[in-house]
Amino acid sequence: MSKHHNVSRISLPNGWCRCARSATLHVISLAQYAMAYTRSWAANSQTARIRLKAENDQLR
Repeated sequence: MSKHHNVSRISLPNGWCRCARSATLHVISLAQYAMAYTRSWAANSQTARIRLKAENDQLR
């Protein structure tokens, strides 16, 4: 596995306390996980309309 990761930088205000910065990053991570989970659920759905919407979303 490569040691170099394609990580985007998120700039947060320097004046924020450490716990506020950490909480913000946790919320962003949770939102990314929820989107990935929802997309995988839709891609594996038995309903054709939902599968097509998921495929369309991936193509965009």
